[in-house]
Amino acid sequence: VVAIMDSGRIIMQQPAAALAGRDLEDLYMHHMAGRTAALRQEQAPC
Repeated sequence: VVAIMDSGRIIMQQPAAALAGRDLEDLYMHHMAGRTAALRQEQAPC
């Protein structure tokens, strides 16, 4: 299992096999983009 760290916290875990064909940085950026979108939705006025 590969863990990606963010400020000392484990924010995402993936089996190593799932990362075999992917660039780890791309996976991290995809995760951060998703988290940013979620934060934008939370802050959006109702």
